[in-house]
Amino acid sequence: MNSDAPDALTQPLQETEQALNKALRELHGIFNTAVMGIVLLRHRKIDRCNRRMEELFGFAEGQMTGCSTRVWYDDDETWEFVGKDVYAELAAGREAFRELWFTRKDGSHFWGRLAGRALDLADVYAGSVWIIEDLTIEKAEREELLLARKVFEVNSEAIMVSDASNRIVRVNAAFEAITGYRENEVLGHDPKMLGSGRHNGDFFQAMWKTLRQDGYWEGEIWDKRKDGGIYPKWLAISIIRDDRGAVRNYVANFTDISASKEAADRLAHLAYHDPLTGLPNRLAFELHLSQALRVAQREGRQIALMLIDLDNFKNINDTLGHHVGDAFLKKVATRLRDCVRASDLVARLGGDEFVVVLPEITGPRTASHVAEKINQRLGESTQVAEHILYATPSIGISLYPGDGDDAGTLLRNADLALYRAKDGGGGQHCLYEPGLHAEAEERRKLEASLRKALERDEFILHYQPVVDADSETVVSFEALVRWNSKDHGMVSPVKFVPLAEDTRLIVPIGAWVLGEACRQARAWQDAGLPPTFSWS
Repeated sequence: MNSDAPDALTQPLQETEQALNKALRELHGIFNTAVMGIVLLRHRKIDRCNRRMEELFGFAEGQMTGCSTRVWYDDDETWEFVGKDVYAELAAGREAFRELWFTRKDGSHFWGRLAGRALDLADVYAGSVWIIEDLTIEKAEREELLLARKVFEVNSEAIMVSDASNRIVRVNAAFEAITGYRENEVLGHDPKMLGSGRHNGDFFQAMWKTLRQDGYWEGEIWDKRKDGGIYPKWLAISIIRDDRGAVRNYVANFTDISASKEAADRLAHLAYHDPLTGLPNRLAFELHLSQALRVAQREGRQIALMLIDLDNFKNINDTLGHHVGDAFLKKVATRLRDCVRASDLVARLGGDEFVVVLPEITGPRTASHVAEKINQRLGESTQVAEHILYATPSIGISLYPGDGDDAGTLLRNADLALYRAKDGGGGQHCLYEPGLHAEAEERRKLEASLRKALERDEFILHYQPVVDADSETVVSFEALVRWNSKDHGMVSPVKFVPLAEDTRLIVPIGAWVLGEACRQARAWQDAGLPPTFSWS
């Protein structure tokens, strides 16, 4: 026999053993360096597991070997339920996959994926290999993604996402509702397809400059819907960058602000316009007059301010009702606008008081000419429903710069001229004169005295007989009130009666007249006058 034969047999065995050991070491290295927990189970007990499995559940090295898989769960019910569920899958010859909450040794939880395969289908409990992967972060990211997607879909604001080349890649339902475009109609297009044409190149250059510098732009912009309608929207654009800082996406969100702009416009209109006639109101008049005065001062122009009051409007309101009075005022407003130029201002200050500002006149004659035109136009009959109405205007006029160089002075002087026009019987206009201040002061003092006249017992009655022409006998008397003022002496009824009517003192004065006349009639009867004598 060859003495070298044993050596020839030993060498291949040694090489095989070395290769096997190497493979086992590599397998062990893979087993213990895997990023997922790997475990070999026999009858639901841990026969062997890698280090990652122990780390997942918070066990020290070697502590899990021999433990029941019950340590993975909160309670017996969960452990039993999962066991029946997954081992039924294995018995059917399938791999088992489940995602569920696991419990660590310290009682904390993590969301994981369980995947297993049986080593022997004849007895799945005898041996199976399982992998457990921690999906806590992935689950949170997935839920966050689902939430973001839901928010994207149900957001009441339109959202449009475009790529780095500014081509649309995604829109939400609100975008479709606002623009009228379906998503498949805009994908791949530049958002400029929505442009209204109202903004020039400078606008967009400034917008893109801000966006590139700050990564954000926000503002109002007008766009066009699919049906061609132009609408305003509030737009916000943000840049999304990747880890290297390069532009990845542009995200634009916007809302249709048509309704809010219309509401704001209505509020602004109400703030500066009379709701009944649509004319500018007192605030708008003051702003307009101040601006007109600045221009006139700078350019050496003259301005006329005209205060207009309707002489008989109170009777219309009192006898026919406010609804008729309101309709009449609307027609007055229309006629006033027709009497002046587009550059002139017509405003309503309240009640039946209007004002006209003529910012460019050559002198008093121009103002008088316009006033005569207004007098003629407003003095014409006006039909409201079935009523034919008349209300002549009284107009007071002051001129800049002769009658004042500020709005307050011009307004006061026009008001004084208006009183002169009304005192003259109405239906006329009056230019301001310096002497009107003295008249106004006299009127003020007369009114103050009139308010004290009843207390001072300053009124007296004069009786004027009424004679029957046929019998030449006195049949009655007229009682005529006279005022003997301690401050002003005997005041003519022509002066104090209109003043009493304007200040509504005519009511208590009238009551005094009636009472005093009745007292005197009784005194005459008691004195023996014929009982058939009548009084009025």
